[in-house]
Amino acid sequence: MNIYISIIIFNLLLSLSTIGQTGVINTIIGNDTAGCVGEGISATTAQLTGCTWVTVDTIGNIYVSDIICHTIRKVNTAGIITTFAGNGTAGFSGDSSAATLAELNQPVGMAIDKYGNLYFADYLVNRIRKINTSGIITTIAGDGTAIDFGDGGPASASKVYGPLGIALDTFGNLYFTEIGGQRVRKISTTGIITTVAGTGIHGYAGDGHHADSAEFYRPAGIVVDVYGNIYVADQLNNRVRKINTAGLIITIAGDGSSTSSGDGMAATAAGLNGPDGIALDKMGNLYISDNGTRIRLVNTAGIISNIAGSASLLYGFSGDGGPATAALMEVTGIALDKHGNLFECDSSQRIRKITHPYTLNLDRTETQIEKFTIFPNPAKNKLTISCGEIINSIEVYNVVGSSFDNLRMTKLDNNSKIEINIGDLAKGIYIIRVNGSIVRRFIKE
Repeated sequence: MNIYISIIIFNLLLSLSTIGQTGVINTIIGNDTAGCVGEGISATTAQLTGCTWVTVDTIGNIYVSDIICHTIRKVNTAGIITTFAGNGTAGFSGDSSAATLAELNQPVGMAIDKYGNLYFADYLVNRIRKINTSGIITTIAGDGTAIDFGDGGPASASKVYGPLGIALDTFGNLYFTEIGGQRVRKISTTGIITTVAGTGIHGYAGDGHHADSAEFYRPAGIVVDVYGNIYVADQLNNRVRKINTAGLIITIAGDGSSTSSGDGMAATAAGLNGPDGIALDKMGNLYISDNGTRIRLVNTAGIISNIAGSASLLYGFSGDGGPATAALMEVTGIALDKHGNLFECDSSQRIRKITHPYTLNLDRTETQIEKFTIFPNPAKNKLTISCGEIINSIEVYNVVGSSFDNLRMTKLDNNSKIEINIGDLAKGIYIIRVNGSIVRRFIKE
């Protein structure tokens, strides 16, 4: 296959070679007027005031935390906005009642579990709260006291200090950052709270060592990948750091300088300027809100590029209807939907959507995707592909888009499980594509 065609196919599927790619940006929530107005109307005519965080559920509903209105707003798939939590009064009240009647005080980071329960950090009352699928709100961690307390015991009896970002792993364990406590903490599925990273002292230390001996300086956004690795935006250290499943911490983006430099280079040699929100797609590409003026992407090969925001690094609002890399923005929180579209919470009182440049859609239901497995991963010589449907074709690509003719297979005699020999591949990251659209990443040891 021609290498140019291979690269196009590779980008269409995976968005791993990201340099030069851009999507189209548009406003989908809010207008140019600050306020807390808009209930049961089109989201584009509603008002936001302190939009800081955004998340999207598996259906496509969008949730926005507004720290000035002290509410969480929801926009359904028809584009209609309603209040999901908060009565608009700053404070703490309402546990065990309808979330819309509760008092919140600067809600920030949010995460939604597979059942549809929403968890959020209620920042100024130092609590982690939950809204179940019936719309009832409860507190699951913190009593309002701004200290760290309770590790090893029930989260319901703990104290938390400045909770900000929230993430869930595939098992339902909840992780959150504390910008007051300079820590990353975990609430297990059994309700036990522990510290997984940070000493409580602000600074920069610990890379290559166990994360509980590390220092952070305002840990903000947090995400967890499918393997259980944790990624944290270490905002005032101008870095993004990773805690692996063995508990070791390393820096994966940022050299400590506040420069927003280094596009096209290794992310560890690039400058970041106060990274805040982060997001992770299913392929392992990491998105970073950088300097408020740009959104940058670190692909699975560790290369950083700019995918939204002007290279001029100017704050402002412009560019709707055009390429995201030409837009002006003031971005804080970011989120991805399952199609790879990116949503950014903009300080211009808007939520803007950056359509994936190639409308990434694996064209499979979540159930079908989950039935596709490859093992072992990492692998040395043999790789087994097991699928919930008949395998008709297999293709393998490397990180620059080249395919391997010797590993391309078609007409596989109605098999749903195939073993291929990868012994001749060099060590590195590869992508396997089955039946033209289901994709997975694997590592060759």
